[in-house]
Order: sequence, then structure tokens, then C-alpha cells
Amino acid sequence: MSTPGNPTTPTTATESTAAEIRALVASFADVARRFDLDRLADYYAADVRAFDAINQLEFRGRDVYLRHWADCLAQCNGPMIFETDHLEIESAGDLAVAHCLTRCGGVDDQGQEHTSWMRATIVFRKLAGRWQTVHEHFSLPVDMETGQMLGGLKP
Repeated sequence: MSTPGNPTTPTTATESTAAEIRALVASFADVARRFDLDRLADYYAADVRAFDAINQLEFRGRDVYLRHWADCLAQCNGPMIFETDHLEIESAGDLAVAHCLTRCGGVDDQGQEHTSWMRATIVFRKLAGRWQTVHEHFSLPVDMETGQMLGGLKP
């Protein structure tokens, strides 16, 4: 988001909007860790468009994206790890954008963590009085010379 007349100056979120989005991001992470697909659905707009770090380039629509979430959660045999760091929020009117780093993965039968830090951008729109995700983008950095994902990076 930018200030009119100066496209390079970001508009920071109001305190109330930032607090609402922070609470929403924290609540979403808690719901994801509990594998609660029904509650995850509440966070997404019906026409959400998502670019996830795995499986395919894009997902269109809440039902399609929730099937992807179900597939991802089914791969976690033990406790799921889903946490955010470096959260920054910008907003204007009924739109808010959150940028953060997200550590995602799980713990296997031997207690070993299998996680990686990813970059995340989430776009929220206030619909019928509540914030919902209309766009979500998770990505992993890639070493351009080897083509290997850099899942071991840390903030």
C-alpha cells in the first residue's frame, strides 16, 4: 500500500487494524497446529487465490485450497509446527497485507523436527465486517545455481 502521490512510501496499519490482523495470524497458526480444517475454512474468502510452496503453482477457491491443506496435514504424523516471526502489517481501508516468515513442518515418530522457514504474504479483505484471507503466498528461497530449495535458512 502506498501514500497517494508517493508510490514508495508504505502506509502502516492503524493500531486497531494491526491488532486485529496480529490476532488473526496467531489464531490461524493455532488452528493449523490443531489440524482443524473446519476452522481453517473460516479464515479464507470463498474466492481465495493461493500460491503455496508445494505441489502446484496456484490454488483458486476455498474448497480447492482446503483440500490442499488436508493433504499437507495428512503428511504430519506427529505434532505440527506452524509459527510466524518478523510479522509486519500494512493496511488501507478494507485491505490489509501481512508479511512474515513462517516456520512450518512437523515432528516424526522419533521426535525429530522436519521444518523449514518460508516467506509468507497474506492479503486480507474486510468482508461482512470481518477480515478474511483473499490471497496467500508461501515460498521457499532457491539456490539459482543448483535449483535446490534452501529450507535450512533461519531468520
